[in-house]
Amino acid sequence: MMTKQEAFKYACNKIDNQIIPNCCWFKIGKTGDAPKDRFNQPDYAGCKGLTLLCSSDSSTISELEKALINRYINNHLCGNIKGGNASLGDNMTSEYDKYHVYVVWKENRNFLRNR
Repeated sequence: MMTKQEAFKYACNKIDNQIIPNCCWFKIGKTGDAPKDRFNQPDYAGCKGLTLLCSSDSSTISELEKALINRYINNHLCGNIKGGNASLGDNMTSEYDKYHVYVVWKENRNFLRNR
């Protein structure tokens, strides 16, 4: 199992090297639902993919989401809202006892043309 610092570093590496270079928009989130179920919700219509950053059996995974949002909130591609709603400190529940931090993203069409 990764430490909090290792999980943060791993997630930042994924966002910096796999998501940002290939997207035109991204948003960091957390869920107690199965990732596939979360991705298929109407608020992510138009998104190309959902990339898992970390999974845990503890709802304290919210701390990782908060740290990642704080790191990327000023990135012009980040769809998280500065000073947004209270979801950072909410109490997640999961019928599966598994919690996930993820990034959902929209594809950069210029990237596709240049392949």
